[in-house]
Amino acid sequence: MPKASKSDNYVVNIGASRISQDTFFSIPELQHLVTDYLTQNDLRAAIRVSRAWNTIWVPYLYEKLFVRECQQTRSYSKVYSYGHHVKSLELLSIEWNNLVSILNFTTSLHSLFLHNTKLSTLQLQELAEIALQLRVLHITLVQRSQKPLECRMTPVSAFKHLEDFYWNALINVRIDDILFVLKSCSHLKTLALTINTLVEELGEAKVEDIDGIKDSSLIVDVVPELVKVDDAGWASTSLRTLSWDNEGQNHW
Repeated sequence: MPKASKSDNYVVNIGASRISQDTFFSIPELQHLVTDYLTQNDLRAAIRVSRAWNTIWVPYLYEKLFVRECQQTRSYSKVYSYGHHVKSLELLSIEWNNLVSILNFTTSLHSLFLHNTKLSTLQLQELAEIALQLRVLHITLVQRSQKPLECRMTPVSAFKHLEDFYWNALINVRIDDILFVLKSCSHLKTLALTINTLVEELGEAKVEDIDGIKDSSLIVDVVPELVKVDDAGWASTSLRTLSWDNEGQNHW
């Protein structure tokens, strides 16, 4: 039996067995409380203590993952082994084929951050099909040639569970495309845009080149008709924050 002095308000059992410790940390509520105070290095050390601790702490170690394109050999193996634990994924300069491969292993993902990424409209449509469950989506597109970016944000309307959307692309965005996304994503609370400018209508649709394949139908298919803004149609919106950054100037 553990001993305690009269002034003690608690009992400490120095000889607590490994089994009781494992049982203690197997309580989900306590795990969440403890992980708030643990660093990544702490978690890496914890998973080496025992098989039981490895089972307990591995999901927290890989809950958030950051991958650079140049680190693919080292980082991708972690995704393949522990991808089902990943809930938040941040990718830098990722190629489309590698992105698709990673998403196929991160089935519990709810937050995706794409930095310095090249996407076409068709690929954004495919992204919506692969990761339909996303609640947070931040995309920063990069222009790697003199050719203007052709990717349009309308496929984002397919993310029905989306709550936080950030779109950084130096292209013109049609006002009605924004309204279409807002109306389609009824759970969207935050929308932030960094774009060239807002326009009423885009120019004539151009042939879109995707990985060497040209298809003039891709643009037409994803541009919706004008959205009618009426009280009845917008009653279910959850939007709380809307911001637009144009050449360093904030609006709205």
